[in-house]
Amino acid sequence: MMWQYYAFMALLVTTLVLWAIIALRDDSHEEKTATTGAEGKTEENPV
Repeated sequence: MMWQYYAFMALLVTTLVLWAIIALRDDSHEEKTATTGAEGKTEENPV
């Protein structure tokens, strides 16, 4: 029965770690796309 506890805890920790990594990557990705998005708009309409 103890293996169920360890399996649940491993799944919980893995989920939280992956969630944190994805959240941090999304934050940095939004900042980069915001700057490149503005530059992309000016490059799309040069005239």
